[in-house]
Amino acid sequence: MALHSRRSFLALLGAAGCAGVGSADETTTVTNATATGRSGTPSPTETPDADEAPPPVGDVRTDGVTPARTGHDPDAHGPSGPVRRQWCVGSGGSNRLTPLAVVDGTVFSGSPARGVRAFDARTGETKWRAELDQYPNAPTVVGDRVYTTDAVAAYALGVESGRELWSTRLVDGNGRVTTAPLVTPVGGDDVAFVGALERADDGETERGYVAAIDAADGTVRWRAETAGGNVYDDLASRDGVVYGGGAGHYFYAFDAATGERRWRAELGEHATSPAVGPASVVVGDESGRVHARDRTDGSERWTYETGAKVRASPAIADGTAYVAATDGDLYALDARTGELRWRFDGGRRLTEAPTVVGDGADATVFVGSAQGNVFAVDAATGEPRWSHQLADDVETPSVAVDGFVFVGDGEGHVYALVDETASVPAGARQCDAGRTPTPTPEPTTNDADDDGVPDRRDYAPRDASVQRRADVEPGEDGDDGFLSGVAVGSAVATVGIASGWWMKGRTGGE
Repeated sequence: MALHSRRSFLALLGAAGCAGVGSADETTTVTNATATGRSGTPSPTETPDADEAPPPVGDVRTDGVTPARTGHDPDAHGPSGPVRRQWCVGSGGSNRLTPLAVVDGTVFSGSPARGVRAFDARTGETKWRAELDQYPNAPTVVGDRVYTTDAVAAYALGVESGRELWSTRLVDGNGRVTTAPLVTPVGGDDVAFVGALERADDGETERGYVAAIDAADGTVRWRAETAGGNVYDDLASRDGVVYGGGAGHYFYAFDAATGERRWRAELGEHATSPAVGPASVVVGDESGRVHARDRTDGSERWTYETGAKVRASPAIADGTAYVAATDGDLYALDARTGELRWRFDGGRRLTEAPTVVGDGADATVFVGSAQGNVFAVDAATGEPRWSHQLADDVETPSVAVDGFVFVGDGEGHVYALVDETASVPAGARQCDAGRTPTPTPEPTTNDADDDGVPDRRDYAPRDASVQRRADVEPGEDGDDGFLSGVAVGSAVATVGIASGWWMKGRTGGE
């Protein structure tokens, strides 16, 4: 959902923060005002001597890894597992987080309470914080700048300081910006693409469009109307074409240089963020269908029915499309034919995009669940490699790079997960991010792992201290989302087996 680049933060919902997080006077704070150019003056951040410093962590600059949003980095690697937390920090009372970017030793995150923040990737120490006029969307890092949007404007911030370099207001009155920025080269210059909508005075009539903004100075190059619907969630691009969809049942392709519409496809339901492969654009929708459209003309290549809502961007790697669905299953589909290769059961509701790192036999898919589990799954077979429990539902796609997994939860915590054998650096931030155990009514029967949860409702045996009643009660879609007596959520199907966010923000409802 991003929020999610996919989220427009609509309300501040109280949640637990983290102990040990630097207070505002311990960090650099920059206050930005829309279209005014006002900026704070940050103090420098001390860094260790270059000869003593470990190599910087990360080169994941945007949600979905690349502008094509494939979610795949063949050169990256996460922890081999089992894992533990190297650090954990909170958002100071907010329970909504944007997707993360991790670049050159810094983790970039956004939340309603804290604006855009930059953390040290090894310790979690806050380097700077930039306050926008409204809630931020997902950050993208290109060169020495961090690009983001809020509900009304697009911004460029200094990567080292958070200082505002420019801001461009895109809507007035009842309108709002509906996507995080997609930043990609066009004709040798970086351009930021942003979706937005305008409402008439009656508050009902809407006009959606995609804007192309010069990343150097914030000048709007063109606006292209999305007749018949608005664009939500992430935009994606490949080979000079920008793709996006959302409300109104439509999906679009625009020429990145001119804004001319290349094609429009009617999907039938609200579309998620796309992933653009070599031949196809893969996108899910609210009806549970996964669509593969020819990226040159929009014609249908295949459609797969998951039977549950798809609210997260797919990932595409090595000829496979990985799709998370709200039935709790992760689907691996042949990207050329749509045939099911395997299916992994991750419990109740997968609503964040999967991430794939590595190549061949070493490739791993990371995905999080509404029960707070981060799963590492073999990309070729769907077999689980490890899982880790967060304090609340997984709120961001996992960023796996240089032996770390960075991820956020629904209580506003940002975590760095590493192998249990990794050493913890001095100064690493820690927070109280454990779930409060909820007693299970007695008697319990067939409780193989003695965690107080009957096997028939215990899809992922684990420590009772992180087991909530919500984990063993039906989800919002009316299903348990559990398998009986299996470990770590594993339900792997062989090739040929048949298939068994925040939508208010995405559809404009308030």
